[in-house]
Amino acid sequence: MNPCLLLLLGLLSGLPEPGNIGTNWRVIVDLPKQRLFALEGDRFVFEFRCSTGKPGRTTPQGEYRVREKLATNNALPKYGGGPIPWSLRLKTATGEPVSFLIHGYKDVPNYPASNSCIRLVIAEAKRLFYRTAVETPVTIGQLPVAPSPYKNPRLLITFDEPWIYALADKVNGEPKVVFQVKLRARPPYVGEGELAGFNHSPDDKTRCSPFGSYVLRLRQESDLWKDGQSAPQPFFVFLADGIAETASGSLQILASNQQIGNGSQFVVGYEDGIKLARFLRGGMKVWVHPVIPID
Repeated sequence: MNPCLLLLLGLLSGLPEPGNIGTNWRVIVDLPKQRLFALEGDRFVFEFRCSTGKPGRTTPQGEYRVREKLATNNALPKYGGGPIPWSLRLKTATGEPVSFLIHGYKDVPNYPASNSCIRLVIAEAKRLFYRTAVETPVTIGQLPVAPSPYKNPRLLITFDEPWIYALADKVNGEPKVVFQVKLRARPPYVGEGELAGFNHSPDDKTRCSPFGSYVLRLRQESDLWKDGQSAPQPFFVFLADGIAETASGSLQILASNQQIGNGSQFVVGYEDGIKLARFLRGGMKVWVHPVIPID
């Protein structure tokens, strides 16, 4: 087992409770990726799509802090005066107010389109608003690559024995199992021989993702609301894309204690999802095999 070490994005953890923000809470806006990240220490809590300043009105890079929170707010008349709810006004490190905000908006394309502000989907802006305090540091620039505490970390998912193994290398290069979690459910096994794999489309039973290597590209924590319940049930989704020379299609790992899933996902319990979230990085290799490979 010797996959290449890829760029790592950092750790993800569970959501803090509203009103219980840790002192290590911070926000990073990655301009090249058009993503906003919220972190508790070095652990990722949120990753949201955002839209920053368009050419000619680019969002200034630098270090800022939240100076004011406005649940309801409106844009300046020269920008149409429309609603920009769940606004976080910013200031420089020396305390000078700045004109651009982080706020919710009806239109959030995945490219720079604003007049310098940082747009978020309204529902996601609300989640950030309630978990971000005044004086929270905000970095606008590019997300730094976080080092891994493990050498060459990756995942192995096996079918015949339904487990997910978190793997890393020992000092001598030999692989070791950091931890393993039991699959509660997995996609159907389909195909034979070289074409063997698993179904990845609940709407098209003929679509098959072959066994092989995938790369983690997205992780998200969401809240599940059922039957009008006032308390949300959290769940994780991890999404990986096939590597062209070994696999095609994609796979999803769903972590939840609820009876949810579409039959094409690898499902683990929510507590196991937290373990995976703390281990996984963007760009990590995810291998899917029918059995544990020998080499």
